[in-house]
Amino acid sequence: MSTSESISVSVRNFGPIRNGTVELRPLTVFTGYSNTGKSWFTTLVYSLLGRKVYNKFATFRQNNVHNDLFETTKTLSMIKDPIKWIENIRSEDKIIFNEDERLALETFINQNNDAFEKGIRNSFGFTERKKLVRWGADNDASVHIYKNSCSTSLKDLSVKLDFDQNTSRFRLSLPSELSLNGRQRFFKEVLSRIITNIGDSDSEYANVIIISQILNLVNDNLFGTGGAVYIPAGRVGLMNSFRNIVSS
Repeated sequence: MSTSESISVSVRNFGPIRNGTVELRPLTVFTGYSNTGKSWFTTLVYSLLGRKVYNKFATFRQNNVHNDLFETTKTLSMIKDPIKWIENIRSEDKIIFNEDERLALETFINQNNDAFEKGIRNSFGFTERKKLVRWGADNDASVHIYKNSCSTSLKDLSVKLDFDQNTSRFRLSLPSELSLNGRQRFFKEVLSRIITNIGDSDSEYANVIIISQILNLVNDNLFGTGGAVYIPAGRVGLMNSFRNIVSS
């Protein structure tokens, strides 16, 4: 994450927290009284930036394509001419979607993502969704992550999860542009060569490959590429860390 942008995380009725919003920077320090939700918030942030939530979006690693991308037919025809689409990626470091492409991809992600809530639960060690909901809350809970960027094209990039004890509803807001994050050469050369070799024989498979890479860009644009390091600063945590470092 660069110093010119930040990620905001808002929660409502989440664990012990009634309402709260934190704007994350390259270094974020949580302080406050005991039992106010610091550990809950930091665990949530770490699960997001530490890639414990969005692994399902990384669908094209080691030449493997996630089977979930084959379970729909509408979105796989999102790009009518995959070869031309790759060739039209401009020299600047970004992808520009037309409205049909943007809506199709956004719909696909929203309809096919059940990993977000599961990833958050797993980061807390919970098997039941209801343990994430604030006890005694009248309304459902929510986790909302959105990008604060100097680029107006990224202002609508956000993810929101609304949930209660029984259901969860995932909603992605996708902008019309995504930064390639330095992957311009990959898209223009490597991915272009792969799509060209596929040719017109299997445009559905070509769409799967392109969409899987776009999903990776959604992940990187929202959460960055550097991950996160979580350093508990409680006295017990510091003493244990010191003991482990010295002993090693």
